[in-house]
Amino acid sequence: MVTAYQAAAAVVDPELRVVTVEELGILRDVDIDPTGHVTVTITPTYSGCPAMDVIRADVTKAVQAAGYPDVSVRTVLTPAWTTDAITEAGREKLRAAGIATVVASGNNGAIDQLSAPACVSTAVSVGATTKDDQVAYFSNVAPFLSLFAPGVSITSSFAGGGFAIASGTSMAAPHVAGTWAVLKQAKPTASVDEILQALSGTGVMIEDTLAETGTTRPRIQVDLALSALLNPGVPIIAGVSPKRGTLGTSLTVTVNGINFQPGATASFGADITVTSMTVVSSTQLSVALAIAATANPGPRDVTVTNPGGQTATRVGGFTVLPLPPTLGLAFLGKLRDKVGRGNTAFSVDGALDGSFRVTVQAGSGARTVTRLELRTSGGVWDTDPATAHWALGAAGSLDGGLLNSGTGTVSFGVADGGTFFVFAADPSSVFTSGVSFTLTANFADGTSASARPV
Repeated sequence: MVTAYQAAAAVVDPELRVVTVEELGILRDVDIDPTGHVTVTITPTYSGCPAMDVIRADVTKAVQAAGYPDVSVRTVLTPAWTTDAITEAGREKLRAAGIATVVASGNNGAIDQLSAPACVSTAVSVGATTKDDQVAYFSNVAPFLSLFAPGVSITSSFAGGGFAIASGTSMAAPHVAGTWAVLKQAKPTASVDEILQALSGTGVMIEDTLAETGTTRPRIQVDLALSALLNPGVPIIAGVSPKRGTLGTSLTVTVNGINFQPGATASFGADITVTSMTVVSSTQLSVALAIAATANPGPRDVTVTNPGGQTATRVGGFTVLPLPPTLGLAFLGKLRDKVGRGNTAFSVDGALDGSFRVTVQAGSGARTVTRLELRTSGGVWDTDPATAHWALGAAGSLDGGLLNSGTGTVSFGVADGGTFFVFAADPSSVFTSGVSFTLTANFADGTSASARPV
């Protein structure tokens, strides 16, 4: 005899007819009370799902046909349905039918594992990156992660109506789901593997530098993926790494993309000489460069040409950097109260902070500071809201107001030979004489410099 649950579970979804309501995760529970009344609980994939009336009718009919005449079907919205509810068998069937299951990787900060069901081989798993292409500190990452997408400080619709700014891999996954819809609309016959390859092959390769495991996965680029899908065989440059080089230096860069052919050549613009090049594979080139000491700093277009004449150009794909500035750092003691304990504590807390004077040495030129990090054996402080490190305040003078934005970021100018000051809350007598500190500053021109107190 077929049980009431088995009868309900076998009902096919009216819109995705390759899976059942159980495999799709819509069926939540089947209960039979002492009188023989059957209550089936279902949850829609979204609150306004038009298929729910059909599903209720089909479930009722199926359970009654199995010998249970007294049936009611109730709908619950909490907890809400997510793709996590789809069974592994359901994912496999959807993938075989050309339907991708896009799943957030999870927010545990894991460096070698993903949350279920993102870890399932048939899932398209998505991790989160910051707006400057760093892996978000909370994002689960593993070598088998499918893709990265932006997931920090994303403006999103929110439960209860309206919009809010939120962060998480559940903010990153919708970027991929929306991109997938765009690509599928452009080429309806494309398989899951074909679309995933277009996204992977054209993505910007992002290394998980926070974990220092070497895991490198692609961050989606919608325009290039669309071009790859619609123009098979045409070379596309997805990214260049490293994408910057300093005046008067030589370096080897990796050009990632698709459809590179043996015998391809590359050019990097004025005053940059390609001294050698290897076509590693159809998706990777290794190019040795020499940058003239007299080159003008700024962006250069990168062009790859296949032997047949097909070309790919990445506008501004490589940047020539000026020489980095020279910094001076002086520990002044615990003199002012500017910040507190925590990564968002950019206000006074009643305790004096470690106070430092930073000098851009004369001859370095005027610069714009875009990020700061102070590091010692006792902790790390920075101006990056995407990390969990404590707040690092910056000011133009000891008694000046903080130059940090509301989220802690910085973007302020410093004259040639000028100074600014940084402040960090003391966790446990870290700021004492004899302790080694390193301050690293990033600048708008792409350079960075570090200094220690002298």
